[in-house]
Amino acid sequence: MKLLSVRNFINTAVFGIAAMQLVALFDVQHQLISYDGIAVYLPLVSAIGLIALWIGYRKFARSEKKIRAKSLQLSQESLALNTHGLVLVTDSNGIITHANENFLKTTGYDYDDIIQQHVDMLYYVQDVQQRIELKATVDAGGCWQGETRIRKKDGSTLWTSLTILPGYDRFGKQCGAISVRTDITEIKNMRVTQEVFKTLNYLVDEVFIFELDTLRLKYANSAAEAAHGLEHTADPDASMRDVHPIYATDCFEHALDTLRSAKNNVVNCEVEKNGRHYAARLQLLESESGSNDVLASFHDVSERVEAEKQRGEFISIVSHELRSPMTSVKGAMGLLLAGSAGPLDGKVRDILEIAHRNSDRLINIINDLLDIEKIAAGKMSFDCGAYEISALLDEAVLANEKFSKRFDVSIERDENLKGMVFIDFDRSLQVMNNLLSNASKFSPPGGSVKVGGRETAQAFEITVTDNGPGIPADMIGKIFDKFAQVERHKDGPVRSTGLGLAIVKAIAEEQGGTVSVTSELGQGSTFTVSFPKLQASNITPDQNDLEQAS
Repeated sequence: MKLLSVRNFINTAVFGIAAMQLVALFDVQHQLISYDGIAVYLPLVSAIGLIALWIGYRKFARSEKKIRAKSLQLSQESLALNTHGLVLVTDSNGIITHANENFLKTTGYDYDDIIQQHVDMLYYVQDVQQRIELKATVDAGGCWQGETRIRKKDGSTLWTSLTILPGYDRFGKQCGAISVRTDITEIKNMRVTQEVFKTLNYLVDEVFIFELDTLRLKYANSAAEAAHGLEHTADPDASMRDVHPIYATDCFEHALDTLRSAKNNVVNCEVEKNGRHYAARLQLLESESGSNDVLASFHDVSERVEAEKQRGEFISIVSHELRSPMTSVKGAMGLLLAGSAGPLDGKVRDILEIAHRNSDRLINIINDLLDIEKIAAGKMSFDCGAYEISALLDEAVLANEKFSKRFDVSIERDENLKGMVFIDFDRSLQVMNNLLSNASKFSPPGGSVKVGGRETAQAFEITVTDNGPGIPADMIGKIFDKFAQVERHKDGPVRSTGLGLAIVKAIAEEQGGTVSVTSELGQGSTFTVSFPKLQASNITPDQNDLEQAS
């Protein structure tokens, strides 16, 4: 406004003076002057000059106005660019000389973090070829446009739409580059999500995505929609409970509670729907918005379940049919060894003892097969009661002493472990027999197996330690699976069925205990099994009266 007032004043003054000179032109009292014989009125000359000056000034004023308008436009464009764009300036050596506020805010860097640093610090090594191409374009005076990714300060990826062009100094010489970026990370992620959903639609497995807390259904692939007649998976009122009753059962809720407790990001379980069996995998998806979604996939395993059922029934039938005659064979050999048919010479007795031992081994294998099928069918029964832990360990050591001597291995036990446990004695003895026999088989001749442990608030943790070859690291997590076997050493013991430790795990857990193993190759292994201590809640009124009477 001040500039305009001055301009108006000058306009008015110049125009006024010119007007006065024109009026004076007609004043008859003014004298003519002669210049080379030409008579000229002085006021006329002054008036013409002032008018020319005024016209020139008006042209200048109009030019200035256009410049100011252009400057204002450029200023607004620069403001818009800095508000919405990510601007970075580098010199001819690729050193960062300027980054606008929006760039710093979006990438998380401080000004001092990147100024005077090479621009390559922002790029991934895998994108070096793209970096070379855009640099070559700019060095040649061209403009490069495309999608690039850069590394933010926290290590995450920022996808951008980039325009980069040469920079020039005040002499018009090319120097460095100016890059303007737009954040397209969200758009890029949406594209990826669309591709993922498109891929999921090709799967034969049923796939759902739903909110963990509300169970609101957000996505169902084509297989899931076809299986459950879903037409509008984006319905805000749709819930997993509406899809099928199985998603409202305690089993499914327990799997969701595991995810909610953050104990695990993945839960595997089996569900049954409409007479079919499905292996379910629930994966927790944590979004940047803070909402927790679940990706659930259901694979039909009905054929596998049916095959396992038939195999189990076959094994059960065969095992039962084998056990009776094998018991008779073993009994007959026992009678012969006892001398019921007369004295036996040395060679015959040796052969008969070998047969008798192997009949024992065969019967144990048959019993393991029957036990594992009982466990799988949930039919293994337990008769738990109060027992002294030392009695269990004494019985186990006594039962395995003869077996361990066959391998020239001794068993050493901690005599200080005493206390009451609440267990099925025979099943727990089976656990200890499996652990001790395995330790004896895998210990070197002249070695020893140590039985120790400790008392905790809730249980007695019993350890069985050998100094055998140890268990490979890749087998530690599988050692308690059915039919799992450690690779046999050249001179190692005969391979077992791989059922013993699976049975140990099942029995321990059914009684409320646990089993684990630590091992190092060449240093032996230590198996730890816990037996729950006797609690007040385990004692029946009859037992309590009996203890008080004693």
